Amino acid sequence: MLGPAGPGLVGGEEGDGGVSTRSREAARLARGLWAWWEPPAGSVELRWSAGWVRDGYAWSWEVAWCDGPTVQRMRQVAVHEVSGGPGIDTLVRGGRVRYQRGLSLTALAVKLVTHVRSGVSPPDLGDAWQAGAWQAELERTDFPAGCSSCARHIRRCWRPSTSALAGHNASR
Repeated sequence: MLGPAGPGLVGGEEGDGGVSTRSREAARLARGLWAWWEPPAGSVELRWSAGWVRDGYAWSWEVAWCDGPTVQRMRQVAVHEVSGGPGIDTLVRGGRVRYQRGLSLTALAVKLVTHVRSGVSPPDLGDAWQAGAWQAELERTDFPAGCSSCARHIRRCWRPSTSALAGHNASR
């Protein structure tokens, strides 16, 4: 695995004799995506791992990040806006690079608070249909990169005395 993009990139530095051209290009792609979205340092990683790509299960590069843009938006930027070099760009355009966004607990909390504050009951995640719908909604939602901004959002928006969730919890 290449280290996080941005300051402190491990492996893949220019002139690093033990690293392949493709690995250096992958590192440039990670740095380019990191610069495009401007998340906290170390938020975008490139990993070499096995997984599903366009034409089956194979070893390939995977772009991984926490919070921030949706998978669709990250893929769009990788394909059309950021270049790591000719080799990795061919893989990106050919659908042979995978994208994996993780969500912090803070991002999930922000989404839940926003959902409940809009007057809608919290989803019953024990119900397969509701859990699937909630997962689809999370996948379509951009989250601010960096948990500190999410935490500020929660402190600014979350008022237990006026929240729909407070009334919901009081009735339990």
